[in-house]
Amino acid sequence: MTFYSVSGGPFGSESTVSYAGPAYTLLGYLLFPLLWSIPEALVVAELSSTYPEASGFVAWVEEAFGHKMANVEGYLSWISGVTDNSLYPVLFLKYILSDLEKEGFDGDGDDIDFFSYNIFTRWLMLTIMIVLLGFINYRGLTIVSNTALVVCVLSLMPFFVLICVCIPKIDASNWTVVPEGAWGGLGQVDWSSYLNILFWNLNYWDSASIFSGDVKDPARTYPRALSYALLMVTLGYVLPLLVGIGASRADWKDWDEGYFEVVGREVGGRWLGVWIVAAAGISNVGLYCAEMGSDSYQLMGMADRGLLPKALGRRSKYGTPTMGILVGSAGCMFFSLFDFNELIEMVNFLYIFAQFLEFAAFVKLRVSAPNVYRPYKIP
Repeated sequence: MTFYSVSGGPFGSESTVSYAGPAYTLLGYLLFPLLWSIPEALVVAELSSTYPEASGFVAWVEEAFGHKMANVEGYLSWISGVTDNSLYPVLFLKYILSDLEKEGFDGDGDDIDFFSYNIFTRWLMLTIMIVLLGFINYRGLTIVSNTALVVCVLSLMPFFVLICVCIPKIDASNWTVVPEGAWGGLGQVDWSSYLNILFWNLNYWDSASIFSGDVKDPARTYPRALSYALLMVTLGYVLPLLVGIGASRADWKDWDEGYFEVVGREVGGRWLGVWIVAAAGISNVGLYCAEMGSDSYQLMGMADRGLLPKALGRRSKYGTPTMGILVGSAGCMFFSLFDFNELIEMVNFLYIFAQFLEFAAFVKLRVSAPNVYRPYKIP
């Protein structure tokens, strides 16, 4: 669940190559986990075991700063989470359209424009996906977590094959390519897009805290889960990018969302490209279900704390927050109408403020409540 709250595999990381060049892309996915992901994961491990309840990070902020700031944290995080969740159906359809283009269904040879389709048809396709995946969440957290486990194996399998196929074809000089220009091409990097994609791919560790009220022995479970997930997330980005960049003979400026499918076709043939597209669809099931679970349980936890109407705290016969799932699904239907990059900028803009509040709450609680029992404590 933690792995899919953060990543789910290398899907969506491809465009960083065209924004910053191969060298800076690989460097970013190696350094950013050290600078951001590890500190965030450590804070989540400590505070999730200290306050194990469904409201997760909202509880930390309320304990530190009171009712009003908890509401601010809750609204920022929830809107950011729903916006983030609307990305996964959009990303999956971009993979499908990329595959159709390679099969020649675009007719005139031009790129298939995702937004050239009838807006109602596009919205209907996304809505069907959202409703079906919302039903999985309605059936229970155990089903969601088991689904995530199966999806993890199935969605990463073609990348093991991609790595094996690419290794004999790697040209290591591809890894050191930077944009042309002074100072190593730093002035030619699209920093806004590059950092937005990088940040989006390596954040949301705090989503794991939402499930702490349903986890047995969170003091033992969270540090282990976060450690394993951190390793999986980092390798899940670095290894496919490393071999894909090294083995591809295409111009790095052509990399975009869904480009691993192109690399798969280039180095392994049509079958590998199709398999990667199928894996993208499967992966988005895990990503969507994990985020939907986090968003809906957050609303339920906030209702339990009196921050939201009690109706949002009611559970279904499966123990799931029915109203939270319905409200989250409606939000996803709305936000899925926006462009992929617009959604990422919106997600990051809201999320970074929520993160500052969480880090501030961590520091404040260390100062104002030093004697509160912390089953796991950051050294």
